[in-house]
Amino acid sequence: VEYGVKIPEVVSAVQENVKKTVEAMTGLKVDSVNINVQSIYLKKTEKEESKEN
Repeated sequence: VEYGVKIPEVVSAVQENVKKTVEAMTGLKVDSVNINVQSIYLKKTEKEESKEN
């Protein structure tokens, strides 16, 4: 996910997509899809990368 994208909106879209796909594939009703965002990693800037080298 790129910087500035609202993570809760992405999570909601993924939940809905997984729910619809599983229901279509199995014919079963899905009550909920749980997603747990555990970490967020920021992209290093060029300045930070040059310090490491």
